Amino acid sequence: MKLQYSGMISSGTTWIDCQDRFDEFVGRAAKYHGHSVDQIVNDGLLGGKTVSIEDGWDGTSIRDFDSIEEPAPVTPDTRKLLTCNSCGQTGHAGCYPFSTLPGGGVCDDCC
Repeated sequence: MKLQYSGMISSGTTWIDCQDRFDEFVGRAAKYHGHSVDQIVNDGLLGGKTVSIEDGWDGTSIRDFDSIEEPAPVTPDTRKLLTCNSCGQTGHAGCYPFSTLPGGGVCDDCC
């Protein structure tokens, strides 16, 4: 399974690989929908569905790239990667973890 989450960039929505954050994203989806993790994976993601995670400010959705019939093209993220001067977390300006003070050198969790 290749789990991806949706992200917003200036040109629209893009899909980003979750990599080692699988448990976090599937857990959020299960909590939001009131289902078990197994239900989200087996009935949703492996069935080629996009599952919403609307429990936060971002309105993110997740999908299993390998299970969708015709995957939308993945747009490479060309924005500069920022690193928090305090905790070392990385991300892109304008979205978590650098959504509030993108030029401040610290992530949202450390401000």
